Amino acid sequence: MMNFIRSQCIKLMLCVLLSISISHAQNMVVIVGVNSPVKQLSLARFKRIFLGKERLTEQGRRWIPINLGATHPLRQAIRKQVVQKSTFNLEQYWNQQYFNGISPPYVLASEEAILRFVADTPNAIAYIAACHRDKRVKTVYSFKIRPAIAGLCR
Repeated sequence: MMNFIRSQCIKLMLCVLLSISISHAQNMVVIVGVNSPVKQLSLARFKRIFLGKERLTEQGRRWIPINLGATHPLRQAIRKQVVQKSTFNLEQYWNQQYFNGISPPYVLASEEAILRFVADTPNAIAYIAACHRDKRVKTVYSFKIRPAIAGLCR
């Protein structure tokens, strides 16, 4: 009887630990079209592309960065974890860049819209939840977002 209780306690502890680790992080991926020559990117390069500091690919073509809407939880995670600017500071940054002739990333309404656009548009680059990635795109960078976003992978 004691062995049974002990084994059940161990199983319960493992389930709790697993659910804690899953609930505190989820994967987000940076994607490009499946035919893109880009195989991988560093986080620093992804940040430069999304801030308009690196505008050309190795082939000399213009990057086309894509954002989700301003209130989307993934975009907020990118702003906090990658760009590391407040909403106000990021808005000021883009106002200054726009004055210098540099536009912010295009905005699309959903991850499905991003998947379609990136799949059909050479040099497009975007981010989505890893659970939504499919064969139309390839991952060039992957990272965990913390804290986990409820309902992200339905």
